[in-house]
Amino acid sequence: MTRPIASVRIITYNHAPYIAQAIDSVLSQRTSYPHEIIIGEDCSTDGTREIALRYQDRYPDRIRVITSEQNVGARANSLRSNEACQGKYLAFLDGDDYWHNPTKLQKQIDLLEAHPEIGLVHGEANVLDQATGDITRNAHEAAGLRYEDDPDPFEGLLTETYRIYTATVCVRKPLLDQVIAANPYELAQPTFLMGDTPRWLELSRVTRFAYVDESLATYRQLPESASRSEDRDRTIAFFESGLAMRKHYMAKYTASPEVRNSCIRTRYATLLLQALSRRDPVLARYALRSMRAERVPIRPRHIAWFMASHSSLVQKLWLKASSLRHRARDEGQVGKRY
Repeated sequence: MTRPIASVRIITYNHAPYIAQAIDSVLSQRTSYPHEIIIGEDCSTDGTREIALRYQDRYPDRIRVITSEQNVGARANSLRSNEACQGKYLAFLDGDDYWHNPTKLQKQIDLLEAHPEIGLVHGEANVLDQATGDITRNAHEAAGLRYEDDPDPFEGLLTETYRIYTATVCVRKPLLDQVIAANPYELAQPTFLMGDTPRWLELSRVTRFAYVDESLATYRQLPESASRSEDRDRTIAFFESGLAMRKHYMAKYTASPEVRNSCIRTRYATLLLQALSRRDPVLARYALRSMRAERVPIRPRHIAWFMASHSSLVQKLWLKASSLRHRARDEGQVGKRY
């Protein structure tokens, strides 16, 4: 094929039920320039590789599957897939997510071509709860996030007032390569359990971000994944790694005490809410004990969440109220951009 303007990098491991939808969503993009699809397949055991290879056989001029004889892990799979991409721009997609907007890629490349000062563009997303089938449309809007009010993505990423869904991101490939080479501890080594947030944090220090206020992709929330688990030990390990990562960046780039306090408070509040939704008193006790050790101010709502995690009745009332709020919000969004 003609050298692609954009590369779409799909990272996948054991995504057999979803990978075809992910690939089809890229193939259906309406663009005025050539783009390639690089599938980083890490020795899946459920037939994902076979599905990916069949797509490569059908579209040999557009799809390349990168794999190996042994599992290399998420970080190495991500890096080798990046290196295989030949495009000027790089768009991200995990094998269990998909793009529901067929103009997603065209709009983002048009924006990057017109604004050389912008290095990363992302957008609104939908969230699909795979267990229930419920879809939260326009997830940023539903969470009350307004990106025009936050001029500093770095601080917003730390405090979680600026969120990025990876499936909506498109970056300048040479810029990303430079950032990875300059920050191997954070981006090339398995230092932290999550790889996406450190990537955005480093990019935010060297370039401007742009936000497309239109829903571009659907993030599939699975019952078990790297960032979400019913196993308490895995939940705590991911939480501790995420907190250590944020503390590392606050020290590396000298964040203000206000940002530090907001970041740590938000992380523990999120963990307490997880404990409440799962009615896990052990996880709730861990969160409250850690908050005291970190000298995080404990508010009345934190105590309420802690108590609710011990009571099935209080939990049911909270979940019922939350469900009603979500329903009212979704009904109010009928006819809005999807």
